[in-house]
Amino acid sequence: GQMRAAASCVLLSALLLGATARADQVSQIESEIARIEALFDAWQYQEAIGAAERLYAQHPALPPVQYIAGKAKFYQQDYRGAVALIARATAGSAQKGAQDPILKYARQTQRITSGYVSQRSAHFELRVPPGPNEVLFPYALDALESAWRNIGDDFEFHPEQRIVVEAYSTAEELSAASGLPVEAIKNSGTIAICKHNKLMFTTPKALLRGYEWLDTLAHEYVHYVVSVKSHNTVPIWLHEGLAKYEETRWRGDAGQALSPYAEKLLAEAIKGKRPFITFEEMHPSMALLPSQEHTALAFAEVFTAVEYLVQERGGYATVRAILTHLRDGDALPEAFETVLGEPFARFQKKWRAWLKHRPMRVLEGALAETLTFKSDVKGKVAETAEDERDASSDLDHPRAKRFAHLGELLRMRGRHLAAAVEYEKAYRVVGPKAPLLTNKLALTYMALKKWDRAEELLKEALGPNPGFVTTHVHLGRLYLATNRPAEAERAFLRANEINPFDPEIHASLHAIYKERGDEARAGREARAFALLTAPAAPRRGGDAAPEEAGFLTLVTRPWARVSIDDRETGMTTPIFRLPLAPGRHQVKLENEARGLVETLAVEIQEGEEKRITKVLDSSP
Repeated sequence: GQMRAAASCVLLSALLLGATARADQVSQIESEIARIEALFDAWQYQEAIGAAERLYAQHPALPPVQYIAGKAKFYQQDYRGAVALIARATAGSAQKGAQDPILKYARQTQRITSGYVSQRSAHFELRVPPGPNEVLFPYALDALESAWRNIGDDFEFHPEQRIVVEAYSTAEELSAASGLPVEAIKNSGTIAICKHNKLMFTTPKALLRGYEWLDTLAHEYVHYVVSVKSHNTVPIWLHEGLAKYEETRWRGDAGQALSPYAEKLLAEAIKGKRPFITFEEMHPSMALLPSQEHTALAFAEVFTAVEYLVQERGGYATVRAILTHLRDGDALPEAFETVLGEPFARFQKKWRAWLKHRPMRVLEGALAETLTFKSDVKGKVAETAEDERDASSDLDHPRAKRFAHLGELLRMRGRHLAAAVEYEKAYRVVGPKAPLLTNKLALTYMALKKWDRAEELLKEALGPNPGFVTTHVHLGRLYLATNRPAEAERAFLRANEINPFDPEIHASLHAIYKERGDEARAGREARAFALLTAPAAPRRGGDAAPEEAGFLTLVTRPWARVSIDDRETGMTTPIFRLPLAPGRHQVKLENEARGLVETLAVEIQEGEEKRITKVLDSSP
């Protein structure tokens, strides 16, 4: 910032003096540009933008003023305006224009977001690619408003201006808009960033099984609050610790975000089985750590450091006091010493000692919450919870692998009792640490109407791997089948916090809310379902909402991709309560792996649920 400001000032002096401007006027404009740059660096965007606009109104022909006004446009997410002004300001120097990072970000972000659609709430504007990503609107804006209230209360800071939030379709787009290398995004599992006076995240649609996207939005909002409140003076370890500790605050208490996998890594570090990651190694960004495992351990460390501050050292008043001292110019060791009355090194020792006595869940079955991008997976990928992979595909143990594969073959042929026997043999070998196997075994018991065993298995699977979305969907399905709508609602809403692109979630929630007489929420789920299914399979006779339609529930063995009336739905069986306009429909079922194709004629009545079970491969 300082070098750029200095270069601007040299150019400004030459221009103004050439125009016989007074030296004091040159000095005044130079110092105002430097002041605005300092405000930008301190995340005091509202004040900086206002000052830049006033300066531009007075001196619209001066390139350095055009530049700072263009920068203000960029930080207001007006990319077209930013490109126009900064390109004008740097027109005299092609090299400067080509190298300017703000101009580069503005151009790239303008290109990415040019066709976006947006919705606003009281304090946020969410911008997403048109189409299925519009399903994010109500859930994201509700969660963000809740974060604004609850996180704002904890930090005693509620920004008044509306904050822009942008969703990107790929890791490459997040990289282009933020400047973070794609390799760093994928290696560390970084999926969202708070930068450039906005929140940026990759849509869960880009990932194989989604991710905790609503917690992630709240996490990035904490970064926003901390940066603005502290004038951008907080070191990365404390920044990330506060964000991780507070990210569940939008939906309940803080301090619930430590995953079983991260906790397991931390327990190993405490016992000396792996090295701690130092606070210095986390600088300048967690996103630059070498692997998702390193990142998970680092987050566990900083999470517990903040947990210790909040629970043992005076609560949020202590946190706020530290932020105030940092804002007012203290370095971190001085801020900690002033507030806690002891050197920072002593705080670190006490935190490490406290960690040794903190209860740790060490669940052997806890798997790394790796983010798998669909672009890295070969072949077509379904949005639905029913996983097409063989239950044996994520097993290392050879005997368990054999049992699971045999169970899979039997289940595909509808021989559920025999399948359960083989799956159980595999399960006895590996236990709940293979969530895919556990889900297939639970589905088999559900087909046999052995609800208790199925529920026991699914709940067991959630312990070590609470972010495995398929388990939540199957639990919701089980609760619906056993007439427990309130529990089904909780399970499907939890699934929606991870992968909102599974139409079954919204069809099921719609049924629950309709039965309850909650028309507002039923309408929200009907719109979500229509967004996810209508473009691929438009209904005949107008856009029938689910309440005006009939429903198709379709189960096949083996699984099949579904086309309706010669249009791909993008869905695979099983399909539950798919709304269709009343009338006759052609349903095509296709399993490319087996070379199986079958077409059914289906007659749907208004309000009727048509249930079809079809065996595509009846060979023994």
